Amino acid sequence: MTHLTMMNIKKIPIHDPRIKLSLITIGIALITFVLCQTVVLRPFRARKALLRARLECIEEGGSVARLSRQVSNLEKSLLPQKDPSWLLTQMTDLAQQSQLNIKSIEPLPARPLPPYSYTSVKIATVSSFSQLLQFLYLVETSLYTFNIENLTITSQEKHPFESKKNDSSQTSLVQAKITIGIVHLMKG
Repeated sequence: MTHLTMMNIKKIPIHDPRIKLSLITIGIALITFVLCQTVVLRPFRARKALLRARLECIEEGGSVARLSRQVSNLEKSLLPQKDPSWLLTQMTDLAQQSQLNIKSIEPLPARPLPPYSYTSVKIATVSSFSQLLQFLYLVETSLYTFNIENLTITSQEKHPFESKKNDSSQTSLVQAKITIGIVHLMKG
């Protein structure tokens, strides 16, 4: 059978115009394909890679711009620089609203965090647990973004209030030490 196939191949005349035309067509197709890949598509691929790199750069720049806008919006919500007495006044007002009994309030040194500054106060108080919770709630829900840095609570003995009718009129007191701070813009 191999002998027959070989004989059939030998019988195909290479000088046949149809075979010449087929070979020329295949050659032209191959040359066209190679030229298209090298001459036409390569520059488009290079341009496509360049555009993709630019797009990635723009997308990264877009995320940087978006983050920059978010920082700018957050800075608008920050306080302009305030002296420590402002924070003392704010904490005293919140303590009065919650009927918290402040034993001492002390401003701590401001810490620079350029372009910001951090001001904090240390508060010592003795009050009922519910008054302390009310104070902390007012601090957390304030229009300003206060940071409760430290909170230490210890229980005190029962303290009788005005009415001494029975044990239910006595309330447990807690002693609390709280450090509260706030970030604000530095003078520029």
